[in-house]
Amino acid sequence: MTTFATDTQEAVFTQSVVGLSEVQYSLLISITGIGAITAATTIAFFSKKLSIRFLFGSGLLMTAAGYLLYSFGTSFSMIAAGFVILGFFNSFANTG
Repeated sequence: MTTFATDTQEAVFTQSVVGLSEVQYSLLISITGIGAITAATTIAFFSKKLSIRFLFGSGLLMTAAGYLLYSFGTSFSMIAAGFVILGFFNSFANTG
């Protein structure tokens, strides 16, 4: 739930602090979606082997790591890596 509340703050941060354009921010959101789709496929493939505890725990931990990478990112590629991690592991946490 907290990640939904930060969406508007992300847009302001990437444009004001990092200096990315609206197009670049939109691309980051698309990249996050690619991470989420990849995670959904991974979870579906390994669903019998992944426990709810693992999904929830690793999802929360790595989502936080993604936010750290994003918040300290100085380039588009670094921020994009953070968004991929966010998209991928946010799916883990939501599934858990």
